[in-house]
Amino acid sequence: MPRCAKWVLGIAGFLIAVPVLSWLSAWMYMASKGCAGNGAAADRARDIDEKALSRLYRETESMVAAARRSASLDFVVPSKKLPPTARSIGARYANIFGDEVVFNLSGCYDDKVFLTVSIGDAERPAGIALSPGEAEPQEILWPKPGPDRKLH
Repeated sequence: MPRCAKWVLGIAGFLIAVPVLSWLSAWMYMASKGCAGNGAAADRARDIDEKALSRLYRETESMVAAARRSASLDFVVPSKKLPPTARSIGARYANIFGDEVVFNLSGCYDDKVFLTVSIGDAERPAGIALSPGEAEPQEILWPKPGPDRKLH
């Protein structure tokens, strides 16, 4: 085989191997960082008892009140700064959006399991909902007592 052909085959092999190895590495990294296990996380959320959900709601009210005192109402709270109940249910982080706190329990990219705690106001009732993953309907886990028991 001519020397030039060996060089071309070597370059071609390199150009094929690098993307394949990069993809495999990324897949292994994501699998090890919790991109799997959404079903188990959703099941754990469904098993949270009424007392723990009530406690999570009260702790979330405190988070929202603290966010209101700060300059921003939209920010991310890392797991080590989450309230005890959120950490005990395996929340990885939380996003605060005004009167709503969204706790990430599992997943990555666009397929995640969330618990959304809505503090509520005159137009929107308060409660806790589970979003169990991509293309799954939201489930109400804990409606706060009131005439309208829907969570938007």
